[in-house]
Amino acid sequence: MSNILLVMYRNNIENVNLLKDRINSLGDTLYIFEDSAAFVETELNVQETYDKISQNDFETASILILTINNLPFGFWGRMPVEVWNWLNEKSLKNSDTMVSTYIQELTRLTEQNSKLTTELEKTKSDYEEVQKALQIQMQQIGILEKKLKETLS
Repeated sequence: MSNILLVMYRNNIENVNLLKDRINSLGDTLYIFEDSAAFVETELNVQETYDKISQNDFETASILILTINNLPFGFWGRMPVEVWNWLNEKSLKNSDTMVSTYIQELTRLTEQNSKLTTELEKTKSDYEEVQKALQIQMQQIGILEKKLKETLS
């Protein structure tokens, strides 16, 4: 499942073009706020994203990365229509992926539950059979003890 991240940085960073190249390499990107922030659709989480774009050149640069979602009202404000369209498109895509993942997991758990229920019923049946066999053996022991007492008397 991909994430929608907001990468914000000071636009006075040295070699800002290298930073932008690294951000662009993460996935589909939309720059906002005079190129000092970008929305990115990527498979990486916030820490992995930070590590990837900051390594070797930007370890001390002011960079902030946030996860964006719209569940419900995960983003709100006043921006150009292009920004809302981009965010809504990515949110819907990720929402469909999440629903699909949840359905797959629910199916897997339902199948597992069915197997465990069948196994439980078999175990109960086996337990009942063992109880009956034990009861029969206890009766036989009682009969043998009675015969032994009769023989010894």
